Amino acid sequence: MTQKEPITRQRIVWWRKILYALLPALMLFPLLECTLIAFGVRPITDRHDPYVGFVAQIPLFEEVLIDQIPMMTTAPAKLVWFNSQTFPQRKPAGTKRIFCLGGSTTFGRPYADLTSFSGWMRELLPVADSTCSWEVINAGGVSYASYRVAAVMEELSQYDPDIFVIFSAHNEFLERRTYANMFSRPDALLRLQALASRTRTFAVMDRLLVGNRQPAAATDILPAEVDERLNHTIGPQDYTRDPVWQRKVVEHYRVNLQRMVDIAERAGAQIVLVAPASNEKDCSPFKSELDSQLNPDQRSDFQSLLQQILAAEQTHDWPRTVELCAQALSIDSGYAEVHYRLGRALFGLQDFERADFAFGRAVQEDVCPLRAIEAITAAIHEISESHSIPLVDFQSLLREKCQVELGHRCLGKEYFLDHVHP
Repeated sequence: MTQKEPITRQRIVWWRKILYALLPALMLFPLLECTLIAFGVRPITDRHDPYVGFVAQIPLFEEVLIDQIPMMTTAPAKLVWFNSQTFPQRKPAGTKRIFCLGGSTTFGRPYADLTSFSGWMRELLPVADSTCSWEVINAGGVSYASYRVAAVMEELSQYDPDIFVIFSAHNEFLERRTYANMFSRPDALLRLQALASRTRTFAVMDRLLVGNRQPAAATDILPAEVDERLNHTIGPQDYTRDPVWQRKVVEHYRVNLQRMVDIAERAGAQIVLVAPASNEKDCSPFKSELDSQLNPDQRSDFQSLLQQILAAEQTHDWPRTVELCAQALSIDSGYAEVHYRLGRALFGLQDFERADFAFGRAVQEDVCPLRAIEAITAAIHEISESHSIPLVDFQSLLREKCQVELGHRCLGKEYFLDHVHP
């Protein structure tokens, strides 16, 4: 009798085990999502911002009767932040309704609605296309950041919009948020959470675990209206360099851009994003801060160089100013004011390309960032590209205009009345 050979079991590598375990879940997930859609379950981002909540939600518009016709008009309590706007509750036939949202640039600061881009659209759209009636409503709120803009957009989605125009970029650092729970999670996990929060499955799990309470992630409960950090101190002294917090602000901004895209999609409306521009050449940084790691001797040397830079600039000794700025930046490369002074000196030497770079770096290093930083602009471009959303690149358009009219691309007082308002 021949002896049977022992049976050798083939070991399954670990990654295949994980794949086999995930396959059933991945196959069931689309079916579960479709079922939840049929039952009217909405994603969690439809109900609230995942990172902040509000003490109260005061509607922007209230119903009034004008000649027995139901109209929506700006609530009196909101007129501190918004222009007075009125439109029919029911959109007239043959009308295209556009809501313009964002901060003070959308509002029309330092003037009002008539000189805002909303006002110009109202005048020019009938000339560009007379096949329909155009209704342009200015819903820009002074100092409103993306999380407040998204809440306004949610309200406006019920009024039969055709197009949302979003210019929201400069106000993301105006209000204090702690992002306590965000700091304990790596960026990759936050991105995954943001993606998951757009699914109905996640919404059901959230409802089962949290119920109708404010979600644990939204630990920052903000007042019903804007509470700027600058209102609590003399100038921007409340701001300090905090790159980790800055990254969380940008991540929150990206989440709210995605929320706006989703709101428009649910409302059956088109969305148009606007990439911001700002005054870089003729607006110095709002706050600069020395590196905390510098020793007393380095601090003393830096302050001495800074005084020399200002003196050389007063006499328009641009080569000397450039030399002194280089020495100062070798001590602290993140001091915003020196980058700005370097830009001015290079501009004086007509070295416009390097000047443009220095001005941009000054905006990036500003400890009190009241102008949109590169990461904010990059998020707008990313969302636009990933969702094939029309983008008005205001910065590029204005730079091209500046090049034609002035021979350089350094945006300044020729186009802006202050740091951001055209």
